[in-house]
Amino acid sequence: MHLGFRPPALQWGQRVAWAAKSFTTEWVEFVNRATPRQLQALGFPPPGHRYWTTETLAGMALRYPKLDLLPWQPTN
Repeated sequence: MHLGFRPPALQWGQRVAWAAKSFTTEWVEFVNRATPRQLQALGFPPPGHRYWTTETLAGMALRYPKLDLLPWQPTN
């Protein structure tokens, strides 16, 4: 039996364990060229979501240096 738990407000969380493969060259290359909508379909929080803070964006920049993070920047 496969069980997954998450808070109800964590809509972008899922039980698919794609994260186990997230260090492969193929995954990183895909993320670097994917659109926000494509990434959202795979579980990334959408632009404007409160998850996207200065800290999380800095982490994404380190993890995916070729990804254009402009769509996820806060629109203050």
